Amino acid sequence: MGRFKLALCAGAALCVVLPAGVLAADYPRPPPYVPPPVEIGHNWYLKGYIGMANQHFSGLSHPGFDDPAFAPVYFEWLDPGNFDAVPLFGVGIGWRHSDHVRFDLTGEYRGKSSFTALDRYDTLGDTDLPLFDGTPGPDWGTNQYTGKKSEFLFLANAYYDIADWHGFTPYVGGGIGASYNSIHDFVDNNVLAGGQASAGEGHQLSLAWALHAGASMQVTNNLTLDFGYSFISLGDAKTGLLENVDPGLACTATGGTCYPVTFRDLISHDFKLSARWSFDKPAAPYYGPAVVKY
Repeated sequence: MGRFKLALCAGAALCVVLPAGVLAADYPRPPPYVPPPVEIGHNWYLKGYIGMANQHFSGLSHPGFDDPAFAPVYFEWLDPGNFDAVPLFGVGIGWRHSDHVRFDLTGEYRGKSSFTALDRYDTLGDTDLPLFDGTPGPDWGTNQYTGKKSEFLFLANAYYDIADWHGFTPYVGGGIGASYNSIHDFVDNNVLAGGQASAGEGHQLSLAWALHAGASMQVTNNLTLDFGYSFISLGDAKTGLLENVDPGLACTATGGTCYPVTFRDLISHDFKLSARWSFDKPAAPYYGPAVVKY
């Protein structure tokens, strides 16, 4: 009888312990802790663009134009000067501050634009003949100016993206920086008087500023295209010393031509197609430790 009770108690204990052990074996182990992904390059983007520049200026300036020893009695511009349209190429790096505000730094090269201008003058102002009567003489002449201009432009820009409108986001902006302006191959030909002057290559660093407007389109999560317009103020540009072929007016003597020619108040109307590549990527889904319901 005692043995029977002992066996019965042992069997009951086994029945209690065994199911508990089996249930414990069924509990899943919690997965290892995985930290949330770290974002690299958040809100930063690279930018590249191409475009065309249509450039103007307020006029040529040279001390000889106002020197009484060289200034004509009568003078007029037949063509005050213009530049050919040229391509431009730029790159930049930017940062998006919010859904509406972004900033970038850009650098661009603006190609060599051909320049021409034409004036005519009368040094005596004959009273007995009509001015520019069509009879060339020693007191009557023209100047045909030619040359080329190029720039490196560097700007710090800020933009305001207004709102999404049917897939397009209009924006406005502004920038400030510097333009490294260069004048190449400047020549002044006076065919009627049989004279010529030329200037070496000249460079000038000028304050530059810009106003921007355009619209962008989100193509993918990372790629944005935009078409924009910019008004650019490029400052002034200068040639090297203007030297006359006449030895009496060479820069080794005292002559009124031995100064650079200044292109005053350069401006440009630019149209650009840009591509921006954002470093932002859709975040990978994050799953914390598994929660087991009992």
